[in-house]
Amino acid sequence: HLQDYNVKSMGGFGQAKTLADREAAFIRQLKELKPGNYIFIEHPAFDTPEMETVGHPGYWDVGKDRQMVTDVFTSPAVKQAIQELGIHLISYADLRK
Repeated sequence: HLQDYNVKSMGGFGQAKTLADREAAFIRQLKELKPGNYIFIEHPAFDTPEMETVGHPGYWDVGKDRQMVTDVFTSPAVKQAIQELGIHLISYADLRK
């Protein structure tokens, strides 16, 4: 449980469908964070032929969708916002119960 580690969950991308909208939504959420530890759970991946085999009715564009997650996480604008906001990225290993 996240609360066992004093971690709060950030929201998702909401209704954002384009890369620009997802990037803006992510940066907006970063700006709204209060001091503490947060986690943003998503599934980054590359849009490869292998990812084209993943999906289900109603969600066949998994590769494209997950490529956008990767693109948001590696976006120069997101990296700049993280730096300007003084956000420190950590790993699971940094969390303590």
